[in-house]
Amino acid sequence: YCNTQATTSDAAGRYAFTLMMGRSCLLGVNAELATNGLTFVSRRQLVTAPPSVTNCDLTVALPSAPAYTLVAITNIPANPVSGASGDYAGGTINNDNRVIGNAGASGFGSSADDAFSWANGTGSLLAAPYPPGSVADPNYHRTLARDVNDSGLLVGEVQAWDGVSQYVIKSFTLQNGTNTWIDPPDGWSIGEPLAINNSGYMAGLGEVVKYDCNIFPVLWSPDGKATVLPANHFVTAPAGYTGTYSEPRSINNYGQAVGLSGFLNIYVYSISWYRAVQWQDGEAIDLAGTNCAGDAECSAYSINDLGESVGVLYKAQGSGHAVIYRDGGVTDINDSSSINVMLRSSEALGINNQGDIVGYVYDGTVTPFVASNHLSALGLESPAARADSLGARPKGGTSSCPPALWKDGQLYELSDLVVNMGDWSLNSAVSINEQGWITGGCQDGNGKYYPYVLIPLTNATPANIGVSPAAISVSGTVQPGASV
Repeated sequence: YCNTQATTSDAAGRYAFTLMMGRSCLLGVNAELATNGLTFVSRRQLVTAPPSVTNCDLTVALPSAPAYTLVAITNIPANPVSGASGDYAGGTINNDNRVIGNAGASGFGSSADDAFSWANGTGSLLAAPYPPGSVADPNYHRTLARDVNDSGLLVGEVQAWDGVSQYVIKSFTLQNGTNTWIDPPDGWSIGEPLAINNSGYMAGLGEVVKYDCNIFPVLWSPDGKATVLPANHFVTAPAGYTGTYSEPRSINNYGQAVGLSGFLNIYVYSISWYRAVQWQDGEAIDLAGTNCAGDAECSAYSINDLGESVGVLYKAQGSGHAVIYRDGGVTDINDSSSINVMLRSSEALGINNQGDIVGYVYDGTVTPFVASNHLSALGLESPAARADSLGARPKGGTSSCPPALWKDGQLYELSDLVVNMGDWSLNSAVSINEQGWITGGCQDGNGKYYPYVLIPLTNATPANIGVSPAAISVSGTVQPGASV
């Protein structure tokens, strides 16, 4: 930011700030009310001042409500073995507008038979080979797509039967039809990259001994070398929680990864006492600090290139609130009054560099981190898939948890912004790219699940930053058709 000092506008609505002479900086205006949380986030723009200019004035123009066109992705090929089709949901969208995802309306789902990739109107199933040590039986072969970077390099996972008693689990990268296996840390049983950045660095988790219920954070370099990250939980394990669980969920283009670290009750595979963590330069950073103390719980799901991450914070015995972690602090971005007075809780799942956030709100009856099954009933799945199957990872919305968009400080129910909803309903919103495209899962009038993309319409007026004197140049990304 050009200026991290809090400031207020004058009578003309101008904000004063100072630029370093001759330097460019990213200008982001964050107008906040301490009592109600975030009320406005501006567009982000690059500002450059010549050496002769130091003191500047800033004005902010409010945007109009956004609007979107729904494109339901209905052309994913049927499963070649079962013949089933549909029941997919988008999981990630990159800046080339490529969507990846998995079978299952949740968008993650350990019951997935197929993972898919969709771009430029064409969908395809991922062609992952059988991992070493497995039997080539199509009835026991599943793929999971985890993330994709802007060059189309996809990271995922394949599970196949060993012919005796268990699944063989192996992670891979896939690009232009070329598959590369990703190994776990030396001597470990499992390594699962869950996120990848544009440099090819991957963040995820690993398990030394399969099913020992101690899951550690791992970073992979572009050449596939695995480094175990510190699993700092910042709290003492409660009674009965003898396992550990650390999971980086997102990594930005500067190598900062965010996720959660917590403890496992190995008998019910319940993840509890978790904290939002950022891994950077080989260290684990407590994102929430005293804002997530005692028996409160919090997590981070997505991080942008400004180092801002979003997630959820559960106060003791309370409902979850969507939060943004930045500059060493935590801001509650939950303000459900613009949707429905009964919707009082929320989770934020994705954020782009403009500060636009997607997630969902819910009425307090849904608990995203519920787990009650015994570990022995889980089958032979990966650690992340085990958590998926028990609802121990966020799903991105359900029929009672409407997908939401936080944009320019306003909270919107996404379905209210779509101009061609028809008989469709939106079930989740999990990822948003720099063009403002959103992906998740939707449902047709017959109850069939599909991935979707929401494409912004060009007639919405974006938030705008005006800077004076005229000697200052302003540039940056705005919505299509808008100008600065």
